[in-house]
Amino acid sequence: KGKTVEVGRAHFETEKKRYTILDAPGHRNYVPNMIIGAAQADIAILVISSKKGEFEAGVDGGQTIEHARLAKMIGIKHLIVLVNKMDEPSVKWSKERYDEIVEKITSHLKKCGYNPKKDFTFIPGSGYTSANIKDKLKEGVCSWYSGNSLIGTLDDLPSIERNINHPLRVPLSSSYKDRGMLNAIGKIESGTISVGQQVIIMPQKIKTEVLSLTGDICSFKTAKPGENLTITLKGVDEEIIKQGSVISDFYKTVPCVTEIEAIVVLLELPPDRKLFTAEFEAVFHAHTGVE
Repeated sequence: KGKTVEVGRAHFETEKKRYTILDAPGHRNYVPNMIIGAAQADIAILVISSKKGEFEAGVDGGQTIEHARLAKMIGIKHLIVLVNKMDEPSVKWSKERYDEIVEKITSHLKKCGYNPKKDFTFIPGSGYTSANIKDKLKEGVCSWYSGNSLIGTLDDLPSIERNINHPLRVPLSSSYKDRGMLNAIGKIESGTISVGQQVIIMPQKIKTEVLSLTGDICSFKTAKPGENLTITLKGVDEEIIKQGSVISDFYKTVPCVTEIEAIVVLLELPPDRKLFTAEFEAVFHAHTGVE
């Protein structure tokens, strides 16, 4: 049906930075997968259709605002709003339509806790024609917009502060076996990891050795926070490792607990449950883990 279900992953690089794209599903049935993707991201790009009818459906009855709210709650600090399909016949790069969308989305984002002065950026563009995606708009396409392209805006964002001196933490999003070796996929959240390093996978408490570190573009001897990697591990059974397991520093492991304190924000209740009471059953997300 043309819907994204799992989180897609791709890589590219510019003259300034290397990027990993995590293409998260937008349909309400796959919100858990969207959360897993967003938990691994530094920046969120909210793609909104400017086509008449599609924008209204996405905001009034769709997932547009819920995804922005979830991204904020997960900890994503900057949001880029790509106002897409500006070349569509019902829009034709209309400044009035663009301003209408900016005004409505800004109002919603402020309610989600975003600061309009520093937390989000609006960009008009067209994914179909690639207008304003990599390169700035050509002269004559849109007389009222002189700002940067999507990639240019990403390149100009300040560098993310990383926890390089903290203990190693790599939440795993997936794993697979290849030639008898376990390949674990995840993003380094803190610390560094090196080929030959001894690590522990938590909460299973499995001691193992790092055999190789591979990105989509290059391989590493040592990798730092922010890298999305495939980590080949020695002597680990695939059946034991779960999505949400954490590759941890050998001497400073992830603490295991049975209780936590949490601030609960109620976004929506199921139609058959009008009250949030004792014995309410819910799905718990922690970084890439789902319980």
